[in-house]
Amino acid sequence: MNIYFARYCIAVIGLIINIFFGFSQIKNNPVIDWEVITELPDENGIPNKGLAGSFAGVSNGVMLIAGGANFQNKMPWDGGKKFFSDKIYILEKKGDKYNWQPRTFSLPSPVAYGYSITTPKGVLCIGGRNSEKILSNVFYIKWDLSSENIIIEELPSLPVPLAHLSASIIGEKVYVAGGENLNKSTNYFFSLNISNDYSLEQKWVTLPSTPGLSRAFSVLQSQSNGKEHGLYLFSGRSYDESGFVKILSDSYFFSPNKNDWESLDEKINFPVMAGNSFESGLEFVFLPSGDSGKEFMKIRSLEDLINQFNGLEKTTLLDSLKTSLRDRLINHKGFSKDILVYNTITKTKLKIGELPYGVVTAPVVNWNGDFFIVSGEISPGIRTPSILRGKINSVQDSFGFLNTLVLFAYFVLLLFIGFFFSKRQKSTEDYFKGNGRIPWWAAGLSIFGTALSAITFIAIPAKAYSTDWSYIWLNAGILLIAPLLIYSFIPIYRKLNITSAYHYLELRFNVILRLIGSISFVLFQIGRIAVVLFLPALAINVVTEINIYTCILSMGLLSLLYTLIGGIEAVIWTDAMQVIILLGGALLSVFFIIYKIDGGFFEIMNSAINLNKINTFNMVLDFSKPTFWVVLFGGYFSSLATYACDQTMVQRYLTTEDENGAVKSLLTNMWLTIPATLIFFFVGTSLFVFFKQYPDKMNFSLTNGDAIFPWYIVKELPNGVVGLLISGILAAAMSSVSSSINSAATSYCEDIHFRFWNSRKKLNLARLATLLIGIIGTLSALFMAEFEIKSLWDIFQKILGLIIGSMSGLFVLGVFFKKANSTGALIGFSGSLIFQIYISNFTNLNLLLYTASGMLMCLLIGILGSVIFNKK
Repeated sequence: MNIYFARYCIAVIGLIINIFFGFSQIKNNPVIDWEVITELPDENGIPNKGLAGSFAGVSNGVMLIAGGANFQNKMPWDGGKKFFSDKIYILEKKGDKYNWQPRTFSLPSPVAYGYSITTPKGVLCIGGRNSEKILSNVFYIKWDLSSENIIIEELPSLPVPLAHLSASIIGEKVYVAGGENLNKSTNYFFSLNISNDYSLEQKWVTLPSTPGLSRAFSVLQSQSNGKEHGLYLFSGRSYDESGFVKILSDSYFFSPNKNDWESLDEKINFPVMAGNSFESGLEFVFLPSGDSGKEFMKIRSLEDLINQFNGLEKTTLLDSLKTSLRDRLINHKGFSKDILVYNTITKTKLKIGELPYGVVTAPVVNWNGDFFIVSGEISPGIRTPSILRGKINSVQDSFGFLNTLVLFAYFVLLLFIGFFFSKRQKSTEDYFKGNGRIPWWAAGLSIFGTALSAITFIAIPAKAYSTDWSYIWLNAGILLIAPLLIYSFIPIYRKLNITSAYHYLELRFNVILRLIGSISFVLFQIGRIAVVLFLPALAINVVTEINIYTCILSMGLLSLLYTLIGGIEAVIWTDAMQVIILLGGALLSVFFIIYKIDGGFFEIMNSAINLNKINTFNMVLDFSKPTFWVVLFGGYFSSLATYACDQTMVQRYLTTEDENGAVKSLLTNMWLTIPATLIFFFVGTSLFVFFKQYPDKMNFSLTNGDAIFPWYIVKELPNGVVGLLISGILAAAMSSVSSSINSAATSYCEDIHFRFWNSRKKLNLARLATLLIGIIGTLSALFMAEFEIKSLWDIFQKILGLIIGSMSGLFVLGVFFKKANSTGALIGFSGSLIFQIYISNFTNLNLLLYTASGMLMCLLIGILGSVIFNKK
């Protein structure tokens, strides 16, 4: 056994050394790499002049480029007339190469200066104009793979014709803002739901007008502000038929939830008229190029003077003005090359680089994560035929020898603890309950570490960074349910001297409910292992180049190893150590953030209060949003389900010497939860203030909101401390993983195997169950890594509510309703589970209430069932 254990340890340690010495060195690459990948196809052997204001998007794996305008024979200063195209070009990608489809297709009529959006149904084209008039047409352009042909599908026309409009999409609702109609800019704001297949039956909805002056040539982009996905409106040009013109650089946010606009910071200017935009990650709006309007206004002034003197007997002056205008147009230096980024959470603007050339009236297309600027105007009258591709560079920092050494020492210590307690494991009483040898304070630290996990260390700061402190009341549940645990649940468990919580269900009801509870728990814990392994692995992978699968394997194997050999004692003592690292790391982070921020602690608090980042009392009675009532009510029932009915917690109540020790362990956890919650929410708020003061330190390649704290750790903290903090993240995960492995193995052995089959070698079977559950959980995490999950906090809470809510209702039913019987309990559980599936699919009930709804429905149906099927 010792030989195999030693070999296993060497293999695991070797894997860890290989992983963490393999951290990449910092790369000083630009945020986005730009390159010209191709040019628009030649026209009858003549090089393409390029197009401004074309439609572009992706349909069935190809890029469609349609319409647009240019000057074919003469430039505008030589009297040239604008040509409007009806051609559709098809760009295909094969491997790393881009090729044009040999055939070109045609639109029903020439058009330019509308707006296009890529949707799953095709490229949505809205409005525009031709040489004769402004259009209201709305249609899809689709590429049919089977026939290799273009399909045009009409949609409801705009309420009014619009050109030079801006548009964006949220879900399946398209929004259109501003634009030109009847030779003047407008304040129109419309929306269209495109989810219905019978799209012609849909109608455009008129929404609150865009604020400020009327505008065309503006930029509209959807993005989240941390609380909801909304619309950001930037810049534009206001004008009318009288000759009034004003360049706009203001900005606004439209909230779909409130159906209203709000102004952004008036001190921040956005000189991006006729530009375009794209969203990236969970908080960034990129604004490549655009026109500040300064040169435009000078040209406009010359044109006004020419019109003023035209027809008068001042030929010399008029000729001079025309020559000056021509020179300005010919020698125009081009539009801005600046790439601006707006952070929708910190509300800061930053220049992060430059384009190879400035370009306006050019669509931007997201194609497989790369961003393509399609043709466009590079100076007045002049187009470029180039297709420019931008790739956002991922940014990783170095980990370093000292950090690796700290992490390595931590892992060795975990293995030593497991080996030390392996010598005490003589029976399943030792392996599952520690034979009552665990001190109450160690059991309390273990309860605390098991409940909080990596979800606290990573996701709570991420929530506080992106939103506010609304979720803080979730952890208040432990304070409210403590009396129930101390006077009802813990005495019952200690008196019965059971090993598994689900044994109580058989003693109170019947063996069927014990099996249902145990099997549900084991399956849930396997899923929990997967989520808790995946969360830190994903976050670390985002800010480093550690392979996510390798990271999952290293944590899973280590947790499994010390749990396998050391049993519950190794789990609890490693939990206690990991809690110290977790809280110590969080406090160190707070210290360094305060030190780096100008103004320190008081600036953090002042900014947080002024920007409403410490809001905890959203008193609106809305059960679809995380309001105060939803979080408090949901937190109460979630805590009741976790601390009263979950085997991972109940098992720790049974490891202390007596009932008094179990109560003290619960109180230890309770008093740790209060300051820990405040610390982790404060970390998130501090990160918000830090990145607001230092927007250039943000990682613009972040697509996972949960990675904001790990990014700060790796990027900003000194060597050694980084190793300690990364250890804290891994500690938070492995604490929960080891608890889940041991508790699930306990439940399987006690409730299923030992219940129905007599086994002489119970300890060996317990270790085998531990091994299999650990392997299955780790493999499940690897499987999850194949899927994109935006918020693991939400996923975990949904699973917790759907399964545990119904199951925990059985415990509450048994403890507090003496007349409840097994038939009623079984009906209650089944009915509750059906109800849970219904509300998760057909209602917008906030997921924090899933546990409450599951438990309450189980109680209600269980009581009714017990009354109806009373056996008296």
